[in-house]
Amino acid sequence: MRSFHEKKTYLQPEPSANLIGFMSNSNLTMMPLNPVLRFGAFAFVLLSLVACRPAPNDFVDDFDLVYTSYDVNYNFSVKSTFALPDSVLVIGEGEPDNNLHKFDDLILEALSRHMINLGWERVSPDSSQLADLVMLPMISATEYSSCFMPCWDCGWGYWGGWDYYPGGWGGGWGWYYPPSMACSDFRTGTLFVTLSDPNNANNLAEEIPVAWKGVVNGFLQGSDASIATRLEVNLSQMFSQSQVLKK
Repeated sequence: MRSFHEKKTYLQPEPSANLIGFMSNSNLTMMPLNPVLRFGAFAFVLLSLVACRPAPNDFVDDFDLVYTSYDVNYNFSVKSTFALPDSVLVIGEGEPDNNLHKFDDLILEALSRHMINLGWERVSPDSSQLADLVMLPMISATEYSSCFMPCWDCGWGYWGGWDYYPGGWGGGWGWYYPPSMACSDFRTGTLFVTLSDPNNANNLAEEIPVAWKGVVNGFLQGSDASIATRLEVNLSQMFSQSQVLKK
């Protein structure tokens, strides 16, 4: 059975009260897990992030998450080349959101740059030379609606006991305002990056083993420039906590 080493990092200066128990100012290294438990644990963290979404005015970069893991039995030291496609695959249910392709150049350039800085050689997909590993970036976006009810029984002032209606109301009653509700829509995005070894593909099962994977999860809120800056920071963190790839 394949075993994975995992690491995740939350990129905020201080732990958030909304995510207490999940946040850490330092990298959190996890012990290898059973594949089912490993997926369940990661899914639980992502679902917890969704459940604890802040109001849209909060600092969205405080909730960015970078997660990486690799196959502890894979020998990266004997590999030296990688290939990268010319676009990022948009995944998700329904029609793909092609607006996400606006970040393709940034993502692909950053992935290539970080791999080369770690000592890898990039091979063109059109080259006759086969790359040792294939890097595949995928991105998805999800829309959420969030409503906040500040007060259900807000009292205001004092009821003076006016008996306009038959039977009247007692003097101790207070004014009642209908509850106010603030609603907003927000969007999250997840970038998945995998390094697979096509040379070890299982043709019978039609499976290609994944040697390393990285995930960036956060809000797709703010200007394109703001999102681009956060992508740069998060991708840098993704590779800085993946020293197993360093040559």
